[in-house]
Amino acid sequence: MSRLPPALVLYFLVPIVGELISGSAPPTEFFHPFGLIVLPALYGSGALLARELALRWGKRWPTILTLGLAYGIMEEGLMVKSLFDPQWPDLELMATYGRWAGVNWVWSLSLTLYHAVVSIAIPILLVELLCPERRDEPWLGRRGVIGLSILLVLDVLLGIFLMTPYKPPSSHTCWRWSPSSSSSGGPAGCRPPGAHQGTNVRGNPSGPA
Repeated sequence: MSRLPPALVLYFLVPIVGELISGSAPPTEFFHPFGLIVLPALYGSGALLARELALRWGKRWPTILTLGLAYGIMEEGLMVKSLFDPQWPDLELMATYGRWAGVNWVWSLSLTLYHAVVSIAIPILLVELLCPERRDEPWLGRRGVIGLSILLVLDVLLGIFLMTPYKPPSSHTCWRWSPSSSSSGGPAGCRPPGAHQGTNVRGNPSGPA
């Protein structure tokens, strides 16, 4: 292990832990040439940047976990959009009971925490345990930080425009609240798609059941 740069080890370990070992990506998908390029560029870049920023800011694990949360929101919210997509394959019951105002809230919370701990923090901890003599050293130079930042942005843009066709409709986001909305438990003007005034969610006339 001492002969391998810890940054290189972390770059490829993160997607193995976050996708392959967890079962999120089956081996046929993970070891596909496209997956071997996209997944390390996404996971590896995110973890390395989180570690470098935390080390340079002098905050370490609280910052790593915070940046891990931000990474989870970036990947699942911006790139693959699973935080909003009601048809995301892994949602199951959470597509109904955990969804409100166009957001899969239960899924969002659990998956964001998953990425912070499993996808970011645990691989960093493992590599630092394997390379204790370099635990407190930066693993990237200035060019490395800039290069991985660009790579991460390009990878996310690839996912936004080419890999995930779902686009959250603007009608799912409601920012205005009225006193009457508090009694109904939702923001004013928010209705499920296809529901109109005078009908309930199932399309029947409004009124007592």
